[in-house]
Amino acid sequence: MATKKKTSPRKPAVKVAEHLPKKDLFRIDEAAEYFGVTPRTIRLWIDHGKLEFEKIEGCIRIPRGAILGIRFFTE
Repeated sequence: MATKKKTSPRKPAVKVAEHLPKKDLFRIDEAAEYFGVTPRTIRLWIDHGKLEFEKIEGCIRIPRGAILGIRFFTE
């Protein structure tokens, strides 16, 4: 009879809101750090419509709600 290896529970893919600084808008590098990805990935998510953004005086800013509300689906 084969024994089954115990595995530890998986960590959630995205951090919970308590780890997100309390401010309304985030730079691309701040969002990348939160998600554990590169700034390039954040730009790709924006380009593909997966992450909302605002442009303020030519600078891209990501609203807190967009970060907290992001959902990923596989197709």
